[in-house]
This record gives sequence, C-alpha cells and structure tokens, in this order.
Amino acid sequence: NLYGPTEAAIDVARHDADPEETVVPIGRPVWNTQLLVVDPDTLQPVAVGRPGELVIGGVQLARGYLGRPELSAERFPEDPANPGARLYRTGDEALLTPDGVFLYLGRLDDQVKIDGARVEPGEVAAHLAGHPAVQEAAVRAITGPRGPRLAGWYVGEGVSPAELRSWAAGRLPGWMVPAVLTRLDQLPRRPNGKLDAAALPAPALAEGPVRTAPATALEAAIAGAFARVLDGVTVDATTDFFLAGGHSLTALRLTGEIRAATGLETDLKQLFLNPTPRLLAAALDQARIAAGDHEDEGPLPLYRPMTGRTQPVFLIPPVAGEPAIFLDLAARLGQTAWGLRFPAHPAAGLPEFARHLARTVLEIAPRGPWRLIGYSLGGMAAFDAARLIEAETGGRVDLVLLDTSAEPVPMHPDAVAAKFDREFARAAADGTDAMGRLAAGLGRPAVARLKARVLRNARATTGWRARGVIHGDITMITARRDPAERRPERWAAHTTGRFRLIGLDAGHFDLLSDRMMPDLVRALVPAPEPVPA
Repeated sequence: NLYGPTEAAIDVARHDADPEETVVPIGRPVWNTQLLVVDPDTLQPVAVGRPGELVIGGVQLARGYLGRPELSAERFPEDPANPGARLYRTGDEALLTPDGVFLYLGRLDDQVKIDGARVEPGEVAAHLAGHPAVQEAAVRAITGPRGPRLAGWYVGEGVSPAELRSWAAGRLPGWMVPAVLTRLDQLPRRPNGKLDAAALPAPALAEGPVRTAPATALEAAIAGAFARVLDGVTVDATTDFFLAGGHSLTALRLTGEIRAATGLETDLKQLFLNPTPRLLAAALDQARIAAGDHEDEGPLPLYRPMTGRTQPVFLIPPVAGEPAIFLDLAARLGQTAWGLRFPAHPAAGLPEFARHLARTVLEIAPRGPWRLIGYSLGGMAAFDAARLIEAETGGRVDLVLLDTSAEPVPMHPDAVAAKFDREFARAAADGTDAMGRLAAGLGRPAVARLKARVLRNARATTGWRARGVIHGDITMITARRDPAERRPERWAAHTTGRFRLIGLDAGHFDLLSDRMMPDLVRALVPAPEPVPA
C-alpha cells in the first residue's frame, strides 16, 4: 500500500500488506521523508497512539500552490521544531502505533467541533442507522445562536424523532447526540446516488427566544441547579444541559446541586438520558415511585476525543465500583473511554464480575486489540476479563493494573468498613479530585448504599489469585507509599507479552488525586518516539 499526496510528490509512505490484516496501514515513511502526527491547533507532536493531523516534511515537498500565496502559507507552514524547514498539512487524520506504523483514520475536514469536542457527523449517522427501525441516516452540522449543533435526518417508520434521540443518548456521549432529528420518506440523492446534503430540509431547531417555563416545583428546582452550574446560561424546562455547554465533569457537580435542591439522587447516566429539566424531573419522579435500591450495571461513557475511530479504552473501578472516579483521568488520556461497572446482585463473585466485564467490552468493541485499565479490585476483574476476551476472540488485550495484588488480599468486613469511613471522609473533605467531588455530592442514603456495595464487592475477592496468562502486555503501576502488592514483579509471570513496572510516589488511595494525575498520565501515555526519516 502506497500513500502520499501530490503536494509531496505522491509516495511518502509504504506498507507491505498481509492478506490476514483487517486494517491496512499507511505504513512507514520512505527515505528522506518525515511523517508526524500533530495537534491540528498547535502543530506539536501528540503521543503515540493518539489521533491527530498527519504532516509531511522532507525535500520532496512542493513549493506551494501557483498564484495562491494564502493557501500556500496555510498548507505549508514552517516546522516549529526546525526553523527554515517546512511541513505539509495533509488534512488527513492518523495515529502512530507503538510499532512505528501510521494508520489512516479519515479526513479532518469532515469533522466539526461541538462544545469543544471534535465530532465526525458520518460516525453519528452510522450510529443512528444502527437502530433496528432506521433504514438510513444523515447527520450534518448546522449553525445556531450558541454555535454549531448536530442535526440528523433518517428514514424509518417504526421510531419517532424523540424515541430515536433517546435511543442515541443511551449509546453516545451527550455532545454526539443530534440536537434535532427529522424523519423523511427518503434522503435526497444526486444523480450519481450520493447524498445531496444541500437538499436536506431545514431542521426545526427551536433555539430562538421562545422559552418553556417549568411546570412543576421539581422542574423549577432542577432548572435552578442547571443555571448555577452552567453560569450565565438562561435555562428553561427544555434546556439541554450538554447542548448548553455542560460536560461530564460539570455534570458531576450538577448531581450534587440537584441533591441539595431537591433531596433526590441522580447520576451521570440518568442525566445523559434525560438532559433537560423536564425530562430529568419526570425520570426522578418515576424513580421516587419505584423501588430505590436498583443499581446500574451498564457502562458509563467517560470521554470522547477528536474522533470515534480509535479503539476505546475501558476503565474498571476499585471496590466502590463507581467508574465516575475516572472522569479526570479519561479526559487526559485523550481517547474514547468507557467506565465499566460490576454486576449488582449480591451473590456475584469475581468470576461473574469478569464475565460481565468481558461481555460489556465485546458489545462496545467487538474487534480488538483491546486495552483495559483496572484499579485495585478492578485490576483483578480486568485480568480475568482479559483472559476471557482473548480465549473467545483469539485477539490480544493489553492490561494496565493500578496497584493491584496478584495474591489473595485479606478483606475482613470490620476493617473494610472502617477503611471506607476513613477514606470517604478524607475524600469528601478534600474534594480536589474526581473521587472527592463524587463523595461531596452524595447524600446520606447514597453513602449507605455505596458502603454496602463496597462490603459486597470486597467479599467477592475472597481467595482470589491471578491464574494463567494473557498474551497482551501488562503494565503494573504501583503506589510506593502504601502498595497493595508487595511484590508487583509477580505480574510478569502472567503475560507472554511485555511487562512494565512503574512506581509512583503515592499511597494506594492517592493514585487518582490531582497531585498524582500528571505522573499517572505520563505513565499511561508514553511520549512520542522519533520516527527515522
């Protein structure tokens, strides 16, 4: 496979394709050619494995576009790292693998920025078309008073726009859910059969001055919480929290504001599915009527980067089982990230935890390779889930263990309860990291349920030890001040791949703190290595 644009004399990279490959890479640069993956805004190299814009350097670059100096200056900027040298901005999105091979991901000019996140409308359309009642769909960006928004059009009789939007909200982060959906008998086509985007009817997007006042005291209280968190945004009963500028981290703060204003508990997934005061009030009313002891077992979308084409990373929490503690880390990793939850039924042990996690991973990403990050008990379950995924698919799972023991850990209920009380109080008083903000936002009933979950999950680890091997790499990050595993090198015996041991100057409960976050991210996202010309 040969890759290259006319502006760089066409062939700048090559790859000898294997018939068994499911994805054909761009490959490696040819002689006297430099390929880099950079941040499109700064032209600074991004880390290995992260998407960015592919730029080309070398003697073969064209001088520019004849008679078009502005375009030449835009597409052939000076190389920030080599004064006097130039680069060519391809507009192609790519990433560099740890093996030094470049993968083509698509065109950056097909992407739009929605509330600070890059979104590819075609990917959203593909998700909509995955609904059983939808034959085909199209998505494009439209301009509204508050900036770009996504609008969608679809063909399908069995689902209303509201139902399809709710369905999409359960599978996509809030910023990828179209603000408005329109049902059509057929999508407009050009004579060649391609979509005629210009002929799509204008969506009925009500972003004007029309306001819908809250109809109940609960709607009014929730609208007030929205306004306090969104700071300056005029909120009515139909204001979409995410379209108005909210995101995962501010959503965590919103759950605390709603609890303080209403005495009712909500969570991030409920907010994603019901992003307006009216929808959320209805959902909370239903939850208030129903039994209040149900636990969500579904995955939590933590972060969505520039593109959804990269393989997601899956984060498995420690004994408390709450993936929202990974929000800060997920945002800094810069790739699609899902937080996973453990099964809720009391009799579940680690084998059932692992089966549940493996099923969830394969539902979200049926094809590998996969990357799991597990913290403490989450690392134990992640290791067993990785073995199940590799056995079922024949693929490879790379594993990151955050201070996880390979041997049985004593879990006496009284000691676990005392440690929970101590660490929860510390986190709530500190409140400077995701765990602390989560703790500070919980009311007394939610704390009691969380403590019961901790005790239940701790019992599930009784007698567990790591058995067998995985074929992916294992990275063990240990907390030097208070390690859960006194001999972390034991994990090397459980992989046929590479083993990496990293020690951080932290306690077991401090790995996700604001103080440790930069060191943890550096351990998880290695700096890019130079690619030889």
